[in-house]
Amino acid sequence: MYAVDARGQGAVPTLNAIDYRNGVYSIPLLVTDKGINERMVATVKRPAGTSWMLDAMFLFGSVFASALPYVTGLGFYSDDWSYNSVLAQVSPQSLIPMLRALFLDDADIRERPVQAAYLALRYKAFGPHPLPWHIADQVVLGLAVAAFYLAMREVLEDRPLAFGVALVFGMLP
Repeated sequence: MYAVDARGQGAVPTLNAIDYRNGVYSIPLLVTDKGINERMVATVKRPAGTSWMLDAMFLFGSVFASALPYVTGLGFYSDDWSYNSVLAQVSPQSLIPMLRALFLDDADIRERPVQAAYLALRYKAFGPHPLPWHIADQVVLGLAVAAFYLAMREVLEDRPLAFGVALVFGMLP
């Protein structure tokens, strides 16, 4: 159950030695001090259940639901037209030629290679149809809001405040 540490002085618990009861992990440690072994138990509190998952799922659903009234009426706008025209003319319709065409057409997209890959993959998956594009955008936004919530929960250490901040972020236009 125990492995001797690199200095040969103490013992490190193996996975079998870790005990979980009533929401607390107990990790037995053997401490060597001048040849005397004392047994200590370090306890680590487990995160509060699955509330973080339910919160993240609610935030994701809220972001997605907020787009339902208008997402079917959206079309392409702004730079979507230029990117679509570039991607439509690429032959063959594979990822590398699509990325090359985007990089050659727009100097700004060279500074954002992840966006170029996202545009190319989205065009390859959905073609020139705006509804699936906007649904994919809502999924990405919902995942970003959920990740933002989890980060804020760690930073702020206050679940209601982190939830509120993430919800406001997700509802911004």
